[in-house]
Amino acid sequence: MHWRKRRQPTPVFLPAGSSVQHRAFLGARPMALAPHCVPILMVAQVPWRLGPGTLKCCPSFSPPAASLAAPPLLTLHAILWALEGGGGWVGMEKVQGSLVALQCCQDLCFGFCLLNTWPLGPSFPNQGWKLPMITAHVPQETTHAEVGPPSRSLCHACWPGSEAPGPLPSGTLRPTWGESWEGSRPKMVMEYWTGWFDSWGGPHYILDSSEVLNTVSAIVEAGSSINLYMFHGGTNFGFIGGAVHFQDYKPDVTSYDYDAVLTEAGDYTAKYTRLREFFGSMSGAPLPVPPALPPKTAYDPVTPAFYVSLWDALSLLELPVTSEHPVNMENLPVNGGSGQSFGYTLYETTITSSGVLSAVVRDRGQVFLNTFLLGILDYKTTTIIIPMVQGFTTLRILVENCGRVNYGDSIDQQRKGIIGNVYLNDSPLKKFKIYNLEMDRSFLRRFTGDMWKPVTEQPMFPAFFLGALYVSDPPYDTFMKLEGWEKGVVFINGQNLGRYWNIGPQETLYLPGAWLDAGLNKIMVFEEKRAQQIIQFMDTPSLGQHKYLH
Repeated sequence: MHWRKRRQPTPVFLPAGSSVQHRAFLGARPMALAPHCVPILMVAQVPWRLGPGTLKCCPSFSPPAASLAAPPLLTLHAILWALEGGGGWVGMEKVQGSLVALQCCQDLCFGFCLLNTWPLGPSFPNQGWKLPMITAHVPQETTHAEVGPPSRSLCHACWPGSEAPGPLPSGTLRPTWGESWEGSRPKMVMEYWTGWFDSWGGPHYILDSSEVLNTVSAIVEAGSSINLYMFHGGTNFGFIGGAVHFQDYKPDVTSYDYDAVLTEAGDYTAKYTRLREFFGSMSGAPLPVPPALPPKTAYDPVTPAFYVSLWDALSLLELPVTSEHPVNMENLPVNGGSGQSFGYTLYETTITSSGVLSAVVRDRGQVFLNTFLLGILDYKTTTIIIPMVQGFTTLRILVENCGRVNYGDSIDQQRKGIIGNVYLNDSPLKKFKIYNLEMDRSFLRRFTGDMWKPVTEQPMFPAFFLGALYVSDPPYDTFMKLEGWEKGVVFINGQNLGRYWNIGPQETLYLPGAWLDAGLNKIMVFEEKRAQQIIQFMDTPSLGQHKYLH
């Protein structure tokens, strides 16, 4: 297809929900567009790469040594797809190697918007670009250790012949922004952050609605289209939460509310109201009444009545893997040879002496002598003292995959479990039994009635707890609160709702009404260390102490 010469485009408000939404573009063909439109493609977090010398659009091209990597296969395909028939902007979000893709295809397109392609490195402005581009990333003088929630959104403009990118703080866009090299072609801010995600042990980040309105209005008034990230908050259900790892490893909380325009539960916010008024003022017609919100409710508390110790539940698992040395989670010969992806992995061996135990654990390992908890191994703690033992003693290390890094330098180092050998007094331990604890539906269905013990006695941790929630018809959304519990995972009717942890900031778990049945619902909680008598339900979320972004 071919497009005629484009006039100055009308700004387009493009709400985006998640990376899944961006990827949906990959399976479709270009749409028929009005003459003044341009195809926009979002490519998000594509980890697969081609090796050097395998690029197809420029057979003679070889990546320079200073480049990050060869471009991802799907990214390259998507670029050629988006540019079919005349070119367009391609937005790349957190894609390793996208700088090389730009070099490879620079004669085919009008421009690129690269997002969060860390590290750009000092050689970034000197790659010989022939095309203008806009990037959204940290300044070059910022080290990876300093990367975190943005104190101010930055755009960096780089164009042919420039020696260094120039910062364009959000909210200061001018009508002439980019016109010196982009002319009348469409402009678009490919990812404007409406908030920020939270990590366990940190604050709950908030971006004031006034700042969002000021920035969005400045972008639109400058003649640019905009993509809001996030427009609708989300949830890292189950074990799918990610992590960041620059100076410290920081796993994401279960909520991905993000302080977005719509909340995790789909409720309106002050940002929604103010942006609706702003865009409504340009619509030329009254806006329809917003739909009514789904009701929320606070169900009666649940008292778990039964429990099963993890050590008793091991009999429900398939036979453990036996190995001379520890095997990391992904390389376990389970699931038809595809390894273990999520959850916990338990390593067992036998020791006969005390001393200093050391291991590289990813991400968090509880160390037990028989069933007695000695302590935790993680990124900062790599050794633990084994006290005096008598005879043959079982050493157990229960390792949790807390979430894989989804951008940054560490994205290619995401092996979970125990990495390498476990040493006692510098001698490697051998002959391990390794249990795969993905805690999937098939595992949860194996809990039979005769296994459960009444909670009247002191539970042996870690343990699974069982309770029942009665729900009238129809079920409503609610927010689950495990006050006084320490750390673990919640399962609703056999489905993994997500993690909780008393270090915060998140204090409640969003439980959609669609997960509940009218009548009795099975609530199962895997708790690592300390349980309470009740599980509470609230009609409003509590995501922790606020920290405002500026």
